[in-house]
Amino acid sequence: MLLPRRFATAGFLTALLALSAPPPPQEKDPPQYNRVFLYERETGRMEPLPLETVHQKAQGNEATAWMDGEHSRLRLKAGAGRMFVIAYSFGLPPDWAARAYRFRVEGGRRRVRLHVRSVSPNGQVLEGQLPVKLEKHGRLSMRLILPEPLPPGEYAISTPAGTRAFTFGIDP
Repeated sequence: MLLPRRFATAGFLTALLALSAPPPPQEKDPPQYNRVFLYERETGRMEPLPLETVHQKAQGNEATAWMDGEHSRLRLKAGAGRMFVIAYSFGLPPDWAARAYRFRVEGGRRRVRLHVRSVSPNGQVLEGQLPVKLEKHGRLSMRLILPEPLPPGEYAISTPAGTRAFTFGIDP
């Protein structure tokens, strides 16, 4: 491109090039859950867990969470070892990026006291947060390992904010 001599200065050319250059990359947000899947090791099949809204309330020293309805739509049989995979839109999360809970069913809702583990004498979690282990699974996914065997009940895997959860139920 030929410019008249009066415009052919280094400052003008730099400004012209800056207008045509792509903008600098923006800093990305923290990794986001896209989906949580039940992963079948033998076939490689991945079934998405239902996504539900979680309601929370804090009163005094106790915080509770609940979901409407008594059961998740996804039902699994007791006793089988399971692997869950969390898919992210980009980046991999730190270890605290997933939480799992066992709920009690009460008054047409699934409820749980947050940050509590209510355990029976035989060591089974009756209600509350489950221990979770995360391992790298793929480029943008993590394997979520829950304690086995999971007793019959209602379960949810949630984001750290806990405003939505991926749910499943274990039947006898």
